[in-house]
Amino acid sequence: MGDVRVRIAPSPTGDGAHIGFARTTLFNWLFAKHHQGTFVLRSEDTDAERSKPEYEEAIKRDLEWLGLTWDEFYRQSERSDRHREIAQQLLQSGAAYESYETPDEIQAQQTRAQQEKRNYVYEGKSRLMAEWLAEGGEKAQKAQTQIDVWKTEGRQPMIRFKIQDYAWDEDQNQWISLPKPTYREKLEQNNAVVVPDLIKGDTAYEFENPALGKQGAVVSDLVILRADGTPTYNFAVVVDDMDMKISHIIRGDEHLNNTPKQMLIYAALDMPMPQFAHLPMILDKTKKKLSKRRSEMDVYISNYQIKGFLPEAIVNFLARLGWSHGDQEVFSVDELIQAFSLDTVGLSPAVFDDEKLVWLNAHYIKTGDPIRLAELLRQQLVTDDILSESDAAALPSEKLQETVTLYAERASTLSEMAETGRFLFREDFAYDEKGVEKFIDADALTLLGEYAQNIEQAGDYSVSGMETFTQGFLDRKEKKFKHLAQPARLALTGQTKGAGLFETLTFFEQQNVVKRLQRAIEAWQ
Repeated sequence: MGDVRVRIAPSPTGDGAHIGFARTTLFNWLFAKHHQGTFVLRSEDTDAERSKPEYEEAIKRDLEWLGLTWDEFYRQSERSDRHREIAQQLLQSGAAYESYETPDEIQAQQTRAQQEKRNYVYEGKSRLMAEWLAEGGEKAQKAQTQIDVWKTEGRQPMIRFKIQDYAWDEDQNQWISLPKPTYREKLEQNNAVVVPDLIKGDTAYEFENPALGKQGAVVSDLVILRADGTPTYNFAVVVDDMDMKISHIIRGDEHLNNTPKQMLIYAALDMPMPQFAHLPMILDKTKKKLSKRRSEMDVYISNYQIKGFLPEAIVNFLARLGWSHGDQEVFSVDELIQAFSLDTVGLSPAVFDDEKLVWLNAHYIKTGDPIRLAELLRQQLVTDDILSESDAAALPSEKLQETVTLYAERASTLSEMAETGRFLFREDFAYDEKGVEKFIDADALTLLGEYAQNIEQAGDYSVSGMETFTQGFLDRKEKKFKHLAQPARLALTGQTKGAGLFETLTFFEQQNVVKRLQRAIEAWQ
């Protein structure tokens, strides 16, 4: 395989990276890394009303958090001169023409199509004028007269790219056939453009021609430059990919229908065609398309970061959304790079299973580096409003690492770890009401009080030392461990479940243990 260059081209119009976009980014990144190629990030920010710099930064931040760093970065709005240059090139070659129809006139065409119960196709009056100008003679004069009228009316033309081979002739009151663009003939097979796809195989898109009674998916000459000089998506993306020498376009299959139009532009420019690969869509559990507009779904990467998911878990999860490598479920990044291939991307839509994501995250917490997890937990305590930034910064790293050790086997997310371990960092925690009702009575209060009075006498304040001390205390009181365990756990943590009692005891200094026991006794009396 030659030089591999892939790109991801988000529109910065929302709050960071969506799950679907992140999956597409990952597949591009893995493909580039597998082939020692180049990964390009291009911000398609030409929608002036919706694109914002802060959205672009949010996307970058999310990708960096996932570890999906780019080799080159471009901003589409900075390439406007180049888009206009190529549009003029197509105009001069005869592959494009100036289109003077107003929005109201286009709307009227669409209304007629709807009333006649047919596909909307551009009726092509400006196209017909362009053909007559090229033809010369009396028709050229007629065409120039019409264009002069449009200009006198102050109309600013768009530039359209030639695709169709028909137009509506008002004089004849019928559709007429026009010469096919020569570049169309390069690609056309049986009245269709065939899109070769590395995942889906070949897909044929037939051309529409109402003059010949043919219906198809490829319809209407394409606006490539708006009247205000801004490029449209299907045009700008070709110019950018062409200039950036993109070798493979890996994107969601919602873009598949755009591909024939883009292939025709490549052909008109006589430029090498990239290889295309369209990924199957992602569905939610109800088998509906996973949409960023459905507020009940946590579809943005930043939401998962806030909830305490680890980037390696999300990367692993995203990789398995539509791609497989045998029965293996857990992958390191290096394993993903080595194993990734478009050949094993499935054809069927992938189902977003948040339970699988939670399972993966729990795995990476259990097997993760406690030192790294401790620092992530420090951030999580602030994110979850359990501690202020200053209080979190003051926490000793050793205590945070102890917390990770206590809860790594039990927590599925860092947020769960932070919330479950809230009592480790704050004194103002509540007691589980059902636990108090079940385990706290006069005998339990008496036992806790005596335990608090004796606990500072424990010489060996380690897990094993406290276990020995506590058993000796219970033997003297002729009590069993169950008489003390849950009341003590409730007093220390406010909870009835959690880490072992002696691991929890030794997390605190002996004086703090006594203080917590006495506070609970006073609250329950």
